Amino acid sequence: MDTLDIKCAKKAKEFVTNLPEILKKDKNKIENLLTKSLGILQENGVYALFLWLESKSKKDERNKKPEAMIQDLCKDLLLELRFIENGDIFDAITKLAENLEKLILTKKLIEQTLTYALYHTKAIEEQK
Repeated sequence: MDTLDIKCAKKAKEFVTNLPEILKKDKNKIENLLTKSLGILQENGVYALFLWLESKSKKDERNKKPEAMIQDLCKDLLLELRFIENGDIFDAITKLAENLEKLILTKKLIEQTLTYALYHTKAIEEQK
């Protein structure tokens, strides 16, 4: 049985492993987005993080933007932990916020996952 920390680590590794090669070549972009995501989460909370990622991922519908991939990472973690149900993420977070302890745990787990994803990204060898 995996601990919550191990689940965060596995999700983060899966995220980096599944990055398209084009993004692995520009790992600084992913590092910057993960760092910004962490900052928004820490300063403004879970809802603000998803809102910011949503606003950034709408700009380019041609292919999956890194912001959308980060949003999926966070959403998939919450789905796997059964903190939310499938559907509108903003409705799910609003419902989640009714339980303060669960909301605080959610924030900590997303923060841990994004931190692990950041360090996994830093560990990618520069590809040229």
